[in-house]
Amino acid sequence: MSEVDKQEILLSSLFRIVREIHTNSDPAKLPEMVLQSVVESLHAERGYLFLKGEDGKMEVSAALQLNPDEVGGLGKTTQTAIKRAVEKGEVVITEDARQDPRFAGASSIIMHDIRSVASVPLRLGDEIIGALYLDSRLGENSFSEQSGDALLLFGSLAAQAIDQAQTVAALIDENARLRIKAGRFAFEEIIGQSKAMEQVFALMERVSQTDLPVLIQGESGTGKELIARAIHRVGPRGEKPFLALFAGNLGEELLESELFGHVKGSFTGAHQDKPGLLSLASGGTLMLDEVADIPLRIQAKLLRVLQDGQYKPVGGLKNLSTDVRIVSATHSDLPIRVKENLFREDLYYRINGIEIRVPPLRERRDDILLIAEKILRRFSEQSNRGHIRFSRESLTMLTRAKWPGNVRELERTVERAVVLCPGLTITADHLIFTRSAAGDEGPEDLSLKAAEKNHILRILAESAGNRSEASRTLGISRRYLQNLIKEWKDEGIEV
Repeated sequence: MSEVDKQEILLSSLFRIVREIHTNSDPAKLPEMVLQSVVESLHAERGYLFLKGEDGKMEVSAALQLNPDEVGGLGKTTQTAIKRAVEKGEVVITEDARQDPRFAGASSIIMHDIRSVASVPLRLGDEIIGALYLDSRLGENSFSEQSGDALLLFGSLAAQAIDQAQTVAALIDENARLRIKAGRFAFEEIIGQSKAMEQVFALMERVSQTDLPVLIQGESGTGKELIARAIHRVGPRGEKPFLALFAGNLGEELLESELFGHVKGSFTGAHQDKPGLLSLASGGTLMLDEVADIPLRIQAKLLRVLQDGQYKPVGGLKNLSTDVRIVSATHSDLPIRVKENLFREDLYYRINGIEIRVPPLRERRDDILLIAEKILRRFSEQSNRGHIRFSRESLTMLTRAKWPGNVRELERTVERAVVLCPGLTITADHLIFTRSAAGDEGPEDLSLKAAEKNHILRILAESAGNRSEASRTLGISRRYLQNLIKEWKDEGIEV
């Protein structure tokens, strides 16, 4: 085979390598891929790939058949070849290093029995970003001086591929950093500057970039769903669906159908197949609100979803797959429910990849006025009421109130005050609390929650305290009714 034919084969091989290299954007793997490819094409025995570090010094980025720690041991041979490639941008090729005056006096040539040497600069425009070093201890010459132009071109193309991969990686890192930074911007619906909320924000930022299951613990009205939505929106699943299911007021059969879907004919009224939320939320996030209220039988099915992403619809025979992130929320003490055998221990550890405890409003009083002002501005604009402000006395009352209903109660209180205020200043007379700062009953609560409570208490009274009968009349689960009663008792209300 003529020398020209050899160079055409080499050039063709190098171009093929470059095409493959450009399809790989992983900067961690690319140096090794470049080195492996050129070693195979030139039939070299071993080699290094050097890249310029942030300090400007050349560092070993990949090694083949050589330990990176052995670089110094190659001595003057490596140093001479790399230096000429880096400083002069030249391809250094020697077909027999023992006879080459450039390596005269290099004891490493003899010690390592090196025959052929090649060093190729990785040139990016006017800058040398690295170099390739190759050698061979075989009896025959592995490299040829005629390969110089092809290797110089290869070095430039490889440098472009490496730079491109590093640029893409930097953009990905920057995008992730900006997403986290934007996370605070995306979290702005969740207002707070207190130390307690700073800890919540820090956890949200960290967990948003992962697929870990999240358990959000907090009292009713603390904004658990807002937190779940913000974590989803900022994370890599942010463009995919976010669906939420409140498990506290659904019967077992309906809950199972909502979660897993059902097939036609599986029960009375199932006139067609229906996908469940696990299917509809695939690729995105599913929030299970009041996860503690899920019955044990359904907990077992949910556990399998968290283990291997598999489930069966109600009445179905085939397993379906889903790729969904589970975010759970509850106001209940799950470890206690586990001890009471009301919640599976294995499921508890599955959903509790990381726990975020949302502090009640009474533990973050520094945030009360911030939240109240935000609610006031928003509701005033919606009501076309102009620039309404709080009086000093009303601000004092807001900060001293106990807020058993947390942010949700604060929101309703401020909104009512805007409606009741005839002018532009909210006074103490316009603030109607469910419970005052001293714990005494305030004026009549006109909220929907209060009306719901009064209605449930009336049905309980009519049922002579029979909770099963009351839950059937109300159309809610007995467990949900029990949780409501527990909440009211915690608030000091006799039931």
